[in-house]
Amino acid sequence: MANGGRCSPTRSAYQQNLGLRIAAIRILEARAQLGIAVGNLYPQQQEASGGVVYQTNSENQANTAFGDLSFTNFDIGLDVAWEVDFWGKFRRGIESADANFYSSIADYDDVLVSLTADVANAYVLIRTFEERLKLARSNVAIQQRSMEIADVRFRNGATTELDVQQAKTLLFNTQASIPRLEAGLRQAKNALGILLGLPPGDLQGLLGEPAAIPSAPDSVAVGIPADLLRRRPDVRIPRPVKAASTNCSTPTACSLSAARPSTGRCSITAASETTFASRTHACSSCW
Repeated sequence: MANGGRCSPTRSAYQQNLGLRIAAIRILEARAQLGIAVGNLYPQQQEASGGVVYQTNSENQANTAFGDLSFTNFDIGLDVAWEVDFWGKFRRGIESADANFYSSIADYDDVLVSLTADVANAYVLIRTFEERLKLARSNVAIQQRSMEIADVRFRNGATTELDVQQAKTLLFNTQASIPRLEAGLRQAKNALGILLGLPPGDLQGLLGEPAAIPSAPDSVAVGIPADLLRRRPDVRIPRPVKAASTNCSTPTACSLSAARPSTGRCSITAASETTFASRTHACSSCW
């Protein structure tokens, strides 16, 4: 589908087709869902806190000759909580999200293959209509000349009027086919414009002047038929879709996970008091 140095319709479809963009965004969505599912294995709640308190007393207060006039307290804490994946709930969720991610990739490939085939078919159809219109207009010119010759011969008595009427009928039939071919050409351009996400009027710069019908290659390397089936996106889609639709491989484990969740919490707190006699202490707890 070389197009005289211009951007090919297939490349434009890759960049601008709306359905293909939707499929690509679904891949990003599935990847984000997979990240969320993996994140459930880590603490679901994290909280960090800290503070500094500074206090000083006036020198004019009573009993301050030998006491601490200033007091500074540093406090920092970290608190995390999570649900332990003892029954495999989150692991099954990761497997489901992973299968859904690969399903979205296969769906994108399926849309890409269908889009490429539709764009190629529309492009070849446009070039075919252009070639047929070229031939039809050329035939009109030839048949117009033939009708004139038949009319001259009839006037000179060389032939009968039947030859003139037959020439007119052939000419009128050819002229009547031109509007049908032009309508077919407009429909093919409209179809290509929809695939490219462009208005039909914007295709002139992409298609350029009428060109020859593209020729298919003499041979296509398809490989082993079994490998061809494995590469087909519509064949690959059902398996990950089935895996993604099953959030848990064992319903018993899912019911146990929902009925008896295992949770944990860990808290660490450290404090430091700075006076003339410094003191530091820390505590932690987990359950």
